[in-house]
Amino acid sequence: MGSHERELQAQLEESRRLLFKSKTAIEQLQSELDSTRRAEEDLQAIVVQHQQAAVAYDQRIRELEDEVSFARQNNTATTAEVADRDQALRRKAVEMDTVSNQLASLKGQHNALQSEKADLEDRVATLEIDLDTKSKHLAKSQDDLRLAKEEEAQLDRLLQERSLALQDVTGRLSAAEKRISELSADCAHLRTELDETHKARAAEQEAHARELAALNDRHAARLADVAAQHGRELDAERAKFKALREEGRRAIKDLQEAHEKVLGDARAAHERAAAKLERQIEAGRAELAEAKKEAEAALAARLAEERERSAERLQALEAQVAERRAELADAKAAHAAAAKAQREEAAERLREVEARWQERLDAAHADAAATQAAAKEGAAKVEEGFAARIAHLERSHIMKIESLEKSIEEMARAHEAEVARLRELADRRAADEREAAAERAAGLQHERDELEAALADAKDDGLSRLRAAEEMFGAKIEELQGAFDSTQAQLEESCVRRVQEQEAQHRAIVQDLNRKHDERLHDVERRHRKEIKEVCREAEAKFASVGQYVDALSKRLAKREKRRAQVGAEVGALRGELEREHARRTQVEKALREAASAFKQEMWDKSHELSQVQVELRQLREWQAKSLESFVHNIYQISREHTLTRMAIEGPAAAMTAPPEARSPVAQPLHAMRPPSSVRAGGAHGFGDSISYARGISKGLDESGSMPGHV
Repeated sequence: MGSHERELQAQLEESRRLLFKSKTAIEQLQSELDSTRRAEEDLQAIVVQHQQAAVAYDQRIRELEDEVSFARQNNTATTAEVADRDQALRRKAVEMDTVSNQLASLKGQHNALQSEKADLEDRVATLEIDLDTKSKHLAKSQDDLRLAKEEEAQLDRLLQERSLALQDVTGRLSAAEKRISELSADCAHLRTELDETHKARAAEQEAHARELAALNDRHAARLADVAAQHGRELDAERAKFKALREEGRRAIKDLQEAHEKVLGDARAAHERAAAKLERQIEAGRAELAEAKKEAEAALAARLAEERERSAERLQALEAQVAERRAELADAKAAHAAAAKAQREEAAERLREVEARWQERLDAAHADAAATQAAAKEGAAKVEEGFAARIAHLERSHIMKIESLEKSIEEMARAHEAEVARLRELADRRAADEREAAAERAAGLQHERDELEAALADAKDDGLSRLRAAEEMFGAKIEELQGAFDSTQAQLEESCVRRVQEQEAQHRAIVQDLNRKHDERLHDVERRHRKEIKEVCREAEAKFASVGQYVDALSKRLAKREKRRAQVGAEVGALRGELEREHARRTQVEKALREAASAFKQEMWDKSHELSQVQVELRQLREWQAKSLESFVHNIYQISREHTLTRMAIEGPAAAMTAPPEARSPVAQPLHAMRPPSSVRAGGAHGFGDSISYARGISKGLDESGSMPGHV
């Protein structure tokens, strides 16, 4: 199984590597397709731009032709305008040549793209063939994995049929006992925590009371100091009124904030402590309820499993008794056949040596009769012993079940009583804590009211002093305001005079500048008129040459128009081919994406299945290691009982087949019939030796009609 798993894992790893290579090739192909598609889009955009430019050039040429015809009719265009138009026409011609060159380069790029497209199609076909091969290999790996899973499931079923009923009860009983002990320890720990919490809360209350008293003293001293300082500063220095007022306000605000902060912190601390205690109590209640439910469920499951186990053991005992009875019947039949063979052999010997062994033959017949009677008595005793043992086992099993049920009921009642007592204790603790918290809150509220009253008195005193100081300084502020107003009026008058003087200077400067500007403008107009007359004369001289050039340009434009029509047809054909190629590549990309998605999903499923198989194998090995000891012990017990039963059956048979001088009508007791040394050694080897020993007994009975070790 281990080698087969390793082979499967190696095959899966190889499949993963091949699939990863295929995935890399597919991604590379997709990137190449994306780059090709982007190149086609760029090419199409360039073609569209050139078409738009060609349309714009045609429109511009028509406009220029209209302007030329209009110039011919009116003969009023200047030489500069004609030269500009001539240069524009030349630029347009150069641009048309550039467009032709670009169209030729675009054709070359299109041909290159066509060759790249053919190469990509070949690569896609090769990758599709590789994907089919890898899919077949993956399907084969899936079949092998499924067969391995079926073999493991069969092995798991066999192991579960042999040892599933032998491993759970002891573990669950120990877990229940451990859980009960843990709950008891948790209850004791909860009691100690509640006591410690109560002591800590009392200590915190005393500390808060001391802090509040000290804070009250500090506040009173600070208020007295601040009031004295304000009085001295107001009497000593009236010029610092604003600073003193701000300082007094800040001091009062700081006192209020400090007092509110202390009260808020104390209140928040008490609220947090109360909330924490309530959460602990609720958590303890929830844990107790959950523990009770778990214990009840565990006890019920334990009782049901014990009953099922008892029924299974009873059925096993009944099956063992039936097997032993069948073995006893087989032993009786074998003994009868052996006795018959002995009688026939004795008859032959009697015919051969009748005269000499007549007396011994008579004695042998008498001994045989006695032996048969003893064998019948031994068989009857064995059956009675088996029946008594079965009845005793049934009675003891029923008594064990009843005692176990009684002990479980007593444990449940004791656990319920303990849970009720703990719940009542927790409720009393919670009620005491809530009452103490309410009393602490009332005391804190009273202290807060007293502090607020003292703070209000100090605030009223400070405000009265501030009002007096404000009234005293109001007159001084009015005097200063009057002086400031007079000074400001004088400054405004001087500013107005200065502004008026500056405006007069500015008006004189502006008038001078306007006069100079008018003179320069007249000079420029005269020069422009002269230049315009000269340009008109030059334009009339060059108009004839321009007409000839326009005629030649018209012919060239006609040729260009014809060429443009041909290029437009070619561009339309190229656009159609590009659209078809784009549609085909879109389909190919979609198929590749779907194949890659399916492949990724399948790989993820296989990886998940492989991890599950590995987890199941690991769990199976752990379970085998845990259950091997109990399984071997139970097998040894069964083999020991089987050996003892076989030895009990073999005692009377040995007595019947013993020689005359060794025979005895008295059967040996069961405790004297010890199993072989290999069986007494115990373990799995003892079980195998007991089976070999039983087979040897059966073989000896079949061959010689007597027990092994006797003649």
